Amino acid sequence: MHIRARLYGDLVKYATDTKPYQWLGELAEGSTVTHLFSAIGCTEKEVVRILRNGIPITIEEQLQDGDVIYLLTRLGIG
Repeated sequence: MHIRARLYGDLVKYATDTKPYQWLGELAEGSTVTHLFSAIGCTEKEVVRILRNGIPITIEEQLQDGDVIYLLTRLGIG
């Protein structure tokens, strides 16, 4: 499934080359936010808030094809 992650704060270093401040990629069906972290290369400790399509979620949430995930850090929030 296709996932877009919007990256803020220190997480921008994980952006794909084609889109600054974003990671674009494919994950297997049934993947969770934890799987997304592994694909991006970031750790849970780097992220303080996760939003899916603007709504807060946890790392255990299953992702859906086409989701836009916002990963926020302390610096990226405020």
